[in-house]
Amino acid sequence: MSKQNIIAPDPILAIGFIDNCTLFPTHQALFIDGQFYTYDDLLEKSEIIFAQLEQYNTPAFIGIYTNESVWTYAAILAVSMCGACYVPLDSNLPEQIIKKIIDESILTLIISENKVAFSHKAAEIIIDVKTKRRTKMKTLINQKGAYLLFTSGTTGEPKGVAISKENAAAFFDHFKNNFDFNTHDKFLQPYALSFDVSVFSMFAAWNCGACVYVVPEEGFKYLNSITMIKEHNITVSSLVPTVLLYVEKYLDQFSFPSLRYSFFSGDKLFQQLAVKWNKAAANALIYNCYGPTETTIVCTSYLWDEKTADEESFNNIVPLGKPFKNMDFIFLDEQNKTNGISGELCFTGVQVIDSYLGNKHDKTFFDYDEKKYYKTGDIAALNEKGNLIFQGRKDSQVKINGYRVELLEIENTIRKILKMNVVVIAIPEKNVNKLFAFIEGNQVETNIKEQLAQFLPNYMIPNYYHFMPEFPKNSNGKIDLQLLKQTTHAGKSIS
Repeated sequence: MSKQNIIAPDPILAIGFIDNCTLFPTHQALFIDGQFYTYDDLLEKSEIIFAQLEQYNTPAFIGIYTNESVWTYAAILAVSMCGACYVPLDSNLPEQIIKKIIDESILTLIISENKVAFSHKAAEIIIDVKTKRRTKMKTLINQKGAYLLFTSGTTGEPKGVAISKENAAAFFDHFKNNFDFNTHDKFLQPYALSFDVSVFSMFAAWNCGACVYVVPEEGFKYLNSITMIKEHNITVSSLVPTVLLYVEKYLDQFSFPSLRYSFFSGDKLFQQLAVKWNKAAANALIYNCYGPTETTIVCTSYLWDEKTADEESFNNIVPLGKPFKNMDFIFLDEQNKTNGISGELCFTGVQVIDSYLGNKHDKTFFDYDEKKYYKTGDIAALNEKGNLIFQGRKDSQVKINGYRVELLEIENTIRKILKMNVVVIAIPEKNVNKLFAFIEGNQVETNIKEQLAQFLPNYMIPNYYHFMPEFPKNSNGKIDLQLLKQTTHAGKSIS
């Protein structure tokens, strides 16, 4: 399909892929479940789904029930081609969370390889996987948006983050203008498709005619990521820093000479881990990146240099770096006044969304100096070289394995199950956040983890549970969180 067939402006997510289907139809585009698919193979599958989509009036959002399958990736491309935002419905998530996402985004159409097992009001397209290629598409539809992901709100309500094509274009322009990705590159894709960095892993590759390598979920996924880099000579990796914490003891056994670029985002990158990774990936440029979902994947980067890393790191954490072009920031103090030195980090620019879906949680966005800013909730400062450094979280949001987790949502879920007061705290163990649930009352004979798994993803289920007769209080009569942290081994506990 040639570019002149496409209605301007181009669909941001699909256009690079489509162009490279014409230029490099026999190049490998995707490696998944032990099998390679060329650009033409993937286009054929996308066209099969596109033909099914043409039977419907195209809604703004189309859900995709995601699996570790080539058809899931083809569906993402087909939705972009037809002009809608794709909404990933992770098949590994509890049914209740998927239902929330369906309701919040008012989905009227869902694509799946098999019928979704639970009831909902949306129409379903069951992918006709046995059909052969039909007629090729003549035109693509002007895409208004790129994708819609969800994070959890402090009340437990999901917050919809709709990324526009302008947001996505600005993000990919940064990488197009600053990195020499090419058709010979091999991109690692270790993320669930409900995690926004997966968008980078897919489309940064397809925009330059490269191949995407999907890390298998079966087994120890963190180690799978490392072994895939080695076995397939991956040249571009994007990882959550937590991966390094879990595979640290194996790193001295590996060498990754093929790696050209190594990106980290989604959590704190510790200096000592960057040093170890640098030894294994000696030929790679290592970038620490930062950005909430609301700022379109990442919006700052820091090129790690072993010679200067020690003097620039703060609390052993690698700097967040400087913002991308057309992005800017300010700091807010505790009184929400602007502060030029440090405080809550707030971003403005072309990568920042206008608001959450349905204009919920409007207080997260504010106008200042005729610009709209987004409050990240992260406390940061500038170091002497003008790089942003991370200093902690403002509220109860924490990062677990790269995911942003609302502690209040976990508390509310446990409270509904046990009908008891509960406080959940994240406490670092060997630089990894572990979730401790403190429960006021006598220990109950029930498998809390099994019950929580019906409502929460695995990374939100506490690692430890401590029962105590009464929560400690401070002089104001409030629960003393610091005392709770000091008594993690007090009272009866289960893990």
